[in-house]
Amino acid sequence: MEHFEAYPAATSVIEAPAPPAAPPPVIVTGFVDCGNGHRPVDAYVALGEQLLGLGLPTICWMDEAVHVNAPASTTLLPATFEDCWLAGKVSEDVQLPAGANPEKDSLAYLVCQHEKSRWIADSFQNTDADLACWVDFGVMHVRGVGPREIKEFYDRLPNARRDVITVASIWGPPAPDVPIPVNLPAWHCAGGVLIVPRALADRFALLVEQAAARQIENGHLAWEVNTWAIVWQQHPELFTSYHCDHSAGLFEGFQP
Repeated sequence: MEHFEAYPAATSVIEAPAPPAAPPPVIVTGFVDCGNGHRPVDAYVALGEQLLGLGLPTICWMDEAVHVNAPASTTLLPATFEDCWLAGKVSEDVQLPAGANPEKDSLAYLVCQHEKSRWIADSFQNTDADLACWVDFGVMHVRGVGPREIKEFYDRLPNARRDVITVASIWGPPAPDVPIPVNLPAWHCAGGVLIVPRALADRFALLVEQAAARQIENGHLAWEVNTWAIVWQQHPELFTSYHCDHSAGLFEGFQP
């Protein structure tokens, strides 16, 4: 009788392939010349080039009339003042904040500042990232902010929550029953850094636009940080925050 030897039992386990790594977060920044003369355009560009020169994945909305040197890690997207969603929609006689700096806080400047939320949302059409972080184009002028602070912040950024918007906050969350001021900056949001997940970007931009429109209907317009604070006050479930001030704390305060 012919004898057949059995094959030995397999002892190795075939492991499933690892899931693909999530795309890295993207820095979003931007600049359009609003003509207010507070800081020369060349000075803004020099500051912005320091930020872009860090080599982090970045989307930069850049005034078509302004040249900026950017590394391959930066996607430059064209922008103009006229493209800002508030441009041409606000009467010149709208009331500006009583505490405004007349050399800086012009109507055109406020229009540009309110474009941040739209730039964040539209950036997701140009990246696979599930998280974007707004960083002001001129942030390198802030006391204590340099390459190390921003790079170390970026290394922590993947740990940010994806179910809420993370605010760099000086005053903390707005109280539900305290009106947001209109004549001085509402530093519930510092403005220079804002972490926004893809899932909330369009909604945030829409809420900002609606809140700004209500201000204009009432005859006034404040800074974008005031408008953000209104949105935060009305929709607290969409936000979390970390404490900072106008210093390196914008970045160092984020410790997820």
